[in-house]
Amino acid sequence: MTINMSGQNTDIDEEKTTTHDPAEFLDENGNFDFSKTYEIRNRQQDNVRIDSETCIKLRRLLASGMSASAVAENVGAGKSTVRDHATGKCHCDHDEGIVEYDRSTESWSYK
Repeated sequence: MTINMSGQNTDIDEEKTTTHDPAEFLDENGNFDFSKTYEIRNRQQDNVRIDSETCIKLRRLLASGMSASAVAENVGAGKSTVRDHATGKCHCDHDEGIVEYDRSTESWSYK
């Protein structure tokens, strides 16, 4: 094990290392699409794929007053994945409005 100066282990865990086809990062025109890196990262972290139906569900749950942590547990995803889908940082195909977090009220609501 290699520990850096901040106390973190810098060894690469070969079991968690994944290679990707560069085409996974391209949009329909062949241009690099940075948002695809978020999709891939979230799939690796959560090992879950959020479909459009689940994306709608999590937005509605957040807007109804449920916390991001509770929604994440409910849909089986990480909090960052929930926040990304809630705020529209996803490519889900549906017409449900995005929600945003209001720090002053500590709640989610439709934008």
